[in-house]
Amino acid sequence: MWLAIASIILISFSMRAPMGTVGPLVPEIRQSLGISASSAGFLTTLPLLLFAFCAPIAGRLISKVSFSILLPSYLCLVSIGVVLRSNLGVFGLFAGTALIGVGTGCLNATMPAFIRSCFSKRIGSMMGLYSTAMTFSSAMIAVLVQMMALWMGGWRPAMMSVVSVCILAIAFSCVYFGHDSCSEKANGFKDASGLEFKLFSFKNVCIALYMGLQSLVFYSMLTWYPTIATSLYELPFKSGLLITIMQVISLVPTFLVPVLSQKANLKVMSSFLALLFIPGILLAGFGGSYTLLLLGTIVCGFSLGGSFSMAITFCAVNGRTAKDTAALTSFGQLIGYILAAAGPVGIGLSFDLFGSWSFSIVLMAVLSVAMGLAGIIAGGKS
Repeated sequence: MWLAIASIILISFSMRAPMGTVGPLVPEIRQSLGISASSAGFLTTLPLLLFAFCAPIAGRLISKVSFSILLPSYLCLVSIGVVLRSNLGVFGLFAGTALIGVGTGCLNATMPAFIRSCFSKRIGSMMGLYSTAMTFSSAMIAVLVQMMALWMGGWRPAMMSVVSVCILAIAFSCVYFGHDSCSEKANGFKDASGLEFKLFSFKNVCIALYMGLQSLVFYSMLTWYPTIATSLYELPFKSGLLITIMQVISLVPTFLVPVLSQKANLKVMSSFLALLFIPGILLAGFGGSYTLLLLGTIVCGFSLGGSFSMAITFCAVNGRTAKDTAALTSFGQLIGYILAAAGPVGIGLSFDLFGSWSFSIVLMAVLSVAMGLAGIIAGGKS
């Protein structure tokens, strides 16, 4: 079991650490390579688009290739991408980012199916471990990467350092599969009872919308929340700290939600987590004090962490087989990351149109209402 736990943690770190190194190092990357602000912004958008379009491909591969080949192969793509991105100038930066996007996008679609197939009696705890490890690595890398750049003498070695995590993930996953063969025998989208899995049912569409709206709000917050806070308050600390606080707080619900979901009412839990974002963003945006800004940040972190974990739990528990889970996860991520890529642009455009962040704040609150409604249907019986 310890091999399985170590493998899931290391794979989760490999899925988030390479992505998380870019944002904090953008100023150094731009200065070193002479790229424009829009080009630097594309470094974030490119992987999100690849996440969306690689997910369906990865979902289909699960019915044809074993997890013991797929997972190490995707991790190799991420590792090669990290090396290219850190060493070959502008071409390497974008080519490496694309490879990281492809590898991570495939892992995003494959990991819930892997957990559904290999840990069917421990889905809640293993999904909790998986989602918590991803959230933890995102929070920590945002803090550590700038310090690493100072210690290691530049952005290149700091970005390159995360390849060590990928290599460890490959090694541990290979050892795990060598000791514990885990495969899904059924093909297609039918379970042992012969019932057809209807991917495009109304409930599954709502699961995809729940995942998509969560991604849209999360990536919009990740992109614009520090800017919004800086424009509304004279902060006595760096605005990026708000994102770190939000992500650290999100660790608690990220782990608890999959565990509690086995006994809880999913309608109530999913809608509550979505709607909880509303008082959080309104307190932060209109509260008028540092205390309410921090309180709102904490509430937003709890909401976004819990709803993210809820979204991937929906995919794991609603598929009758690993391939059902993969198909549903792929569908959800196709919708989710398209919306995620559009979200930050849309929030920025709303500011350009209205000249104020107030509309953007209210817009994200309204989107959370839509997510809550989708959660009510997604949490119901098929």
